[in-house]
Amino acid sequence: MKKLNHDAIWDAIIRRMREFLSEKGTTQAKLAERMNVDKGTITRWLKGERKGSQSTVETLVGYMESLGMEPVKFFGNQDAQEQFIEVPWLEATASMGGGSVETSKKMITTISFRSEWIHRKGNPANMAIINASGGSMEPTIPDNSVVLIDESKVHDLVNGKIYFVFYDGEIFLKRLKVDKSGKVLALISDSDGSEKEIDPEVVFEILGRALWFGRDI
Repeated sequence: MKKLNHDAIWDAIIRRMREFLSEKGTTQAKLAERMNVDKGTITRWLKGERKGSQSTVETLVGYMESLGMEPVKFFGNQDAQEQFIEVPWLEATASMGGGSVETSKKMITTISFRSEWIHRKGNPANMAIINASGGSMEPTIPDNSVVLIDESKVHDLVNGKIYFVFYDGEIFLKRLKVDKSGKVLALISDSDGSEKEIDPEVVFEILGRALWFGRDI
C-alpha cells in the first residue's frame, strides 16, 4: 500500500473550503457549522496554521465528506478498496408524506463510506441509498435527504425503528409500530406522531431498515 500524502489531501480540503467561501452568502461561520468546528478554527486553517500531517485519515475523511468531496478519489486503488466501500444510490424515492410510486432500482451513482464505519452497520452488499421526500419524518429525517438502508433487515422487526416499506402501491420511510409477535400495526410519522394503521387486506412489504441519512445544507 502506498503511503498517503496527508498534506496534499489537506491542501485539497483548503481549496474546497475557499470554493465554498467564494459562493454568495457563504461565510466562515456557516462553513464552520458545516464542518462542525468553530469560526476561529476556520480562520487559522485558512492562514495555513495547520497541516494534513496533524490529522488522522478518519479526520480528513470526515472533513472531506462535510464539504461534499469524494474521499475515494484521493486514494490509490488498493487504498480505496481497503478504506472505502461504494454503495449504490438508486432512483427509488421513499415518501415521508403522501406516498411515492418511484420504486426504480436503477443506480444513479454510488456514495463512498468508510469501510470500518459501514461494516459496523452490517454487510455493505445488502445496502443501498434511496431518496427521501416529504416532511412527515422531520426533524429526524429532513425533506430531500438521502437514506442508507439495509435490505436484509426485513425480519425480526424492531418496534420504533425506521423502515423503508411498500404499502398499498406506494413506498414510504416511516417508523414502525410493532407488537410483541413481530406484527406491524402502524406506520408512524415523527412530525406529529400520527399513526397510519396497517390494513391486513392491503399489500404490505418491508423493503429495508434505515441506517443513516445525509443531505445538503
